[in-house]
Amino acid sequence: VLFGIALNVTAGLGAAAFAWVDDLLGAKRTLVIVLLGLIVSGSAAIAAPTEPWLWAAALVLGVFVGPAQAASRSMMARMAPEGRQTEMFGLYALSGRVTAFIGPLFVGWLTIAFDSQRAGMTVVILFFLAGLALLLPIREPGRAPAGQDAATDCAYLGAIRHAVGDEMDIMLDVGLIWDAKTTLKRARLFEPYRLAWIEEPLHPDDLAGYAKVAAGTDTKIAAGE
Repeated sequence: VLFGIALNVTAGLGAAAFAWVDDLLGAKRTLVIVLLGLIVSGSAAIAAPTEPWLWAAALVLGVFVGPAQAASRSMMARMAPEGRQTEMFGLYALSGRVTAFIGPLFVGWLTIAFDSQRAGMTVVILFFLAGLALLLPIREPGRAPAGQDAATDCAYLGAIRHAVGDEMDIMLDVGLIWDAKTTLKRARLFEPYRLAWIEEPLHPDDLAGYAKVAAGTDTKIAAGE
C-alpha cells in the first residue's frame, strides 16, 4: 500500500513539473524524454538487487508515469482535427481500454514461461521501446520552428503573401541556421512567394557558401555585417 501511495505521489509531482517542459518543448519531445526515463528507470527497477534499490528506481519511474499520461493527452489535443476533438478523445480512450489486457497478458506468459517475475516485467520495457519507435516519426502540429521545416515555411510565406498581396516586399531573416545546400533548396522553393531577399542564411564567415548560393539563385541574399 505504501509503495503504491509513494508512486502516485511521485507521479503527481512529475506531471506538475513536466507541464513546464510540455509548454517549452511541446508534447512530443516531452513524451520522448518521458519514455526514455521510463525505459531507464524501469530497467533499473527490474534489475534491482535489493528492496531499497527497487524503491529508489520505482519512485524515479513514478516521476515519468504522470507526465506520460498528461503529455499524451496534450499531444492528442494538438493533433485532433478542428471540430473532431470529442471524437478523437473518445477513440483515444477506447483504444486504451481495448488494448489494456495485452500488457498483463504478456507479463503473465513470460513470468510463467521463465518462472521469473523479472523476465515477465521485461515486456513492459519492450512496449516502451515500441511506443518510442512509433512516436518518433510523428510530427506535432504547430511546433516546428521557422526555418527548420520546408513545408511549414512555405505555409507561412504563402499566408503572408496572400495577406499583403504583390505590392509589399517580403524579406526573410533566417538567423544563420542553414548551410549553402539548404539555402539553395529553400531559395528555389520560395520563388513563388517573390521574396525581396533572404537575410543571413549562413554564418558570416562562410564566404564560399555565400558565393555558391549567390551563383545558384536569382533571389537576393543578404549577408551579415
